[in-house]
Amino acid sequence: MARLARDAEVEALIDAYRADLVAAGHFAENEVTSPARAFLLRVGGAAGWSRLSVEEQWQVSEARESAVVMWMIAAGHVRPRPEFLVRGYQPIGKVSAWVHREFHERFMETAAGLGFSPKVAELQWWAVAKVAAVAGVPPDQLTPAKFDVASRELIDAVQRCGARSGRVTLSTRLYGAEATLYHAGVIDGAPRKRAPNQAASRQQEWASVPARLAVTLQGYVEQMRVTLRPNSMPHIGRVLREFALWLRDHAPEVTAVRDLRRVHVERCKRHVALEPESARWAAVQAHDRGRAFDAADLS
Repeated sequence: MARLARDAEVEALIDAYRADLVAAGHFAENEVTSPARAFLLRVGGAAGWSRLSVEEQWQVSEARESAVVMWMIAAGHVRPRPEFLVRGYQPIGKVSAWVHREFHERFMETAAGLGFSPKVAELQWWAVAKVAAVAGVPPDQLTPAKFDVASRELIDAVQRCGARSGRVTLSTRLYGAEATLYHAGVIDGAPRKRAPNQAASRQQEWASVPARLAVTLQGYVEQMRVTLRPNSMPHIGRVLREFALWLRDHAPEVTAVRDLRRVHVERCKRHVALEPESARWAAVQAHDRGRAFDAADLS
């Protein structure tokens, strides 16, 4: 194989990559930098990678060179398209944590002070890392305007991918992340929910479900409003609506709650478990549905 010629811009990138690795206490010898150099020469440096299609970028990200790609994104050497960041697993949060280690520590301390668990705080950080990458600024230089625009681009990208639950999950993480950034003194103004008013969309979805099934499940939600806290109702309503839509698409024989069998619940649980962005509510859905089936009028 012919040896690739050295390139000044690529060498500058490799020098910066090595410096960040060393500063974070990571291994930065030739075993790491040589493959990164070869990759960058092959794709034409940061600019060459940016010109690749999202599919081509994804093929690269699944190879061993993905580490240097994530570093280029986190360090601001390339500005990724939102579609690249919302597709599948991306270790952007992990890499951003050591690229911006001082601010990451500050962010985590602030989140802990607000009562967020370490796991939730890390998920917020991953959302911040994606927003910052799309906005083209370091996480500690986000402004409300940049945060808003990049958040909307990411949410729209998730929606284009067809992941309804993924959009809700990302919106929730962004809301918590904005609260943490606000208390860390990065952005001004209290956090705001970014999910658009979906009332009309929810009504259309319920209208597409068999009438008797929809009436019973919606009736259960209204019944629970009397005894449960208001902030728990959106989750219960969403879980039951998602279940009703799954039944519509995968179990058309179920036209009323009395038609439900355990096999339907188990099949839906397996379906949800396979959706990458649904894991956060997969564990609670069976409990909520079980309460609905026990309490609702099955006639």
